[in-house]
Amino acid sequence: MATFARARRPSAQRRETVLAAAREMTRAPEPSRTPRNASPAGGWSFADVSIGAPGTGSTALDAEEREGPVGQADVDTAPAQPAQPAQPAAPVPAAPASPSPAATSAPAIASVTMKSAPSGVADTRKKVGVGEEVAFGASAVGTWTASAGTPSGPAAQSWLWKAPATAATVTITLTAGPQTATDTITVVAPDSISMRNVGSHTAQVGAGGACMLNEVTFNPLDVCLGAIQWLEVPGPGTSIDGFFKKFSAATLHHDPNPNYAIVNDSNIMEAGANNGPNDHCAWHSTPGPYKDGVFEWIVPNRYIIDGEAASKGRWFTDTTQHFTMDAAGTMTITKAGAST
Repeated sequence: MATFARARRPSAQRRETVLAAAREMTRAPEPSRTPRNASPAGGWSFADVSIGAPGTGSTALDAEEREGPVGQADVDTAPAQPAQPAQPAAPVPAAPASPSPAATSAPAIASVTMKSAPSGVADTRKKVGVGEEVAFGASAVGTWTASAGTPSGPAAQSWLWKAPATAATVTITLTAGPQTATDTITVVAPDSISMRNVGSHTAQVGAGGACMLNEVTFNPLDVCLGAIQWLEVPGPGTSIDGFFKKFSAATLHHDPNPNYAIVNDSNIMEAGANNGPNDHCAWHSTPGPYKDGVFEWIVPNRYIIDGEAASKGRWFTDTTQHFTMDAAGTMTITKAGAST
């Protein structure tokens, strides 16, 4: 079964902006003071640190040796002078210890998600949805690897990583020379669905019928699930009682849209080539006579990531669509928190 994969990739400008922001997050603050008569330095970064041999220069001992021995003179023919009391030798200052080579610091890593979560949590979050993209920046150029999702990246100071299609705890590693730095990202799949009644095919509803059009939201909301597509799986009617016992199994069978529906970056189903903007819950009319009765559908829900084949669909939750009838011929339908 083909799926509708729409082009929702961030623009190149957006990607570079986020990657630059991730790199900037690793910069250390400027020193609070600068030496007198020195020009102010630019923003400091771990990348500006130069690792090399310590500098050389004169020490107190060097200076003394260049000036020659102290208290000595050439021999001449001048009358001998009375011997002077011996003076204690001037102390020789000890040479300062040679500075040890500067230690190489591990690079710093920062990250920013390419999309915001509907809950408003900061884009520096370490919890992301399946298929989300995250920009990583570092204080040094290095080689990037990940334990899941995009497996590796070229030697660079920034990297755009895509989360895997299933839940995982992912370790991101940057290797810069002999040093490594790591970051941990938690990837979550959709775990539930909530619905809200936003309309009805009122003109089509007749005796003993009901209808609602639902806005469908995929949880959790503290990650962006805009990379998923959603499918309901067909199934039989169950818990059949009263009024509904007169209908055949085929009539009570649930036959939803066979195509995956797309989901926007607010975690809400949106209109696509193969689906409308809302979930349609209805039985527009039923014949009397009426009496109390119930039946329901237990609906398995599956998801794929944009671009995947339909066969990759993964179950993530069941929803219940419940029908009731009363003796007056009033039908009520409930589903995932919504009701007619």
